[in-house]
Order: sequence, then structure tokens, then C-alpha cells
Amino acid sequence: MIKAVGARLKAGLALLLATSAAWAQQDWPNRPVQIIVPFAAGGSGDVLARVVAQHLTTLLKQQFVVENRPGGGGIIGTKQFLTQPADGYTIGMTSLSTLSLVPIINSNAGYDPQNDFVHIAYIGGSPVVLAANPQLT
Repeated sequence: MIKAVGARLKAGLALLLATSAAWAQQDWPNRPVQIIVPFAAGGSGDVLARVVAQHLTTLLKQQFVVENRPGGGGIIGTKQFLTQPADGYTIGMTSLSTLSLVPIINSNAGYDPQNDFVHIAYIGGSPVVLAANPQLT
């Protein structure tokens, strides 16, 4: 399981670097990069963001800092990420719930996951199972 996450992380980092041609022309990053996580510290999203930050810091020789902004089912951190300048120095770590479920169940979420963000890499996920009582039919 950990090897699979590591392989996905490496693939995601390769994708991030491959799509950053414009950043490369500007010697990106030349200052610390913030990773906003809309979840509480210590959870799986936070741990994954810290692993990514550590690898990016080592790879790019620039500090990647994780900032947790929990609350509102992920809305607070996601909206904070949305308000940051689109300069490549703020990255958001999102999830299935923040990008698909929250905007559907909360019309006041304040963001459109398809139009407000550029998705750069799939880092990892957990299995999801839908189950029902067999006597339901």
C-alpha cells in the first residue's frame, strides 16, 4: 500500500514538473511554496500533504510549507486557496468530498470545482465501497 502511494506520488510530482514549463522559465520556485490543506492536522490528508511537501522540498531545493485550514467540511481551506494569487506559490490539497460532494450539498460553498481550480496531480486515495442490506430489494 505504501509503495503504491509512493509510486503515485512520484508520478504526480513528475506530472507537476512536466507541466511547469512556464514556471521553469521564471526559475520556479524561488521562494517558499504554501500547501493549503482544508483538513485538521494529523488526518490522512494532512499526512499525505506533508509527505508531498517533504519530497518537493528535497527535489526542488525550496521550502514547501503545509498550512491546515479545517472547517466547514473543507470549505474554509478550499476558499482560502481560491483567494490566493495564481502565481504557483500556493497549492491546494483537496479531496473527493471538497471537490464533488460539498458543492452539491452546500449551495453556499462559494467555489466551482471545475472552473475555479487547475487540477495538477492525483496523489492518492482510499477505497470506497457502497453497500446495502440484501433485503432492500
